[in-house]
Amino acid sequence: MSRALAHCAAVMIVCAAATSHAEAWLPSAEDRAALERREVVVHSEELPDQPASERGREVRAAIRIRASAEKVFSVMTDCSSALQFVPHMKKCILLARDPVTGADTIEHVMDYGWYAPAVQYVFRVDYVPNRAVVFKAVSGDLERNEGRWELTPLKADPVTGVPETLLTYRVSVVPRFRVPQSWVRMSLKRELPRMLAALREFSERS
Repeated sequence: MSRALAHCAAVMIVCAAATSHAEAWLPSAEDRAALERREVVVHSEELPDQPASERGREVRAAIRIRASAEKVFSVMTDCSSALQFVPHMKKCILLARDPVTGADTIEHVMDYGWYAPAVQYVFRVDYVPNRAVVFKAVSGDLERNEGRWELTPLKADPVTGVPETLLTYRVSVVPRFRVPQSWVRMSLKRELPRMLAALREFSERS
């Protein structure tokens, strides 16, 4: 099984940037209310450590999914599944697996068509099974890229008995080429929520 979704969202927001650590984050009370309504929560903050024309963002996102953490983890770490629902993903290849730690080295290729360059990158992924996915760039079109997914099991629905999972995401990423800020904003507004909603739909129906 290849670990697919762990990194693709970072490329959808390819000009976000730069915290020094990939800590998890806790949604606020307002965020939790939105999540209860099955909304996708996305936050981004402009970071001052780059020239204004290239300034990036720290991005955080969250979604509630009516499926177990084990199910969500299985879906989001499988290349064949990701290729079916991740927008713009053209390739997902497992290059290597560490026999001691279980960490994977994976290559992704994303193609955004005429309005943005295709992006190729290789990254290392470490896992806490069914609980966390931590990734960091190794090579390719992303100069810096690190982040993590956290899966938190929630109480099952008292009527249906269906388990729920809170999935949170945090990323910092800097490309090796300049990306228009208008494209970054479009990605944050449309592509990241679209990808997370597709992951939820795929997990809930599988």
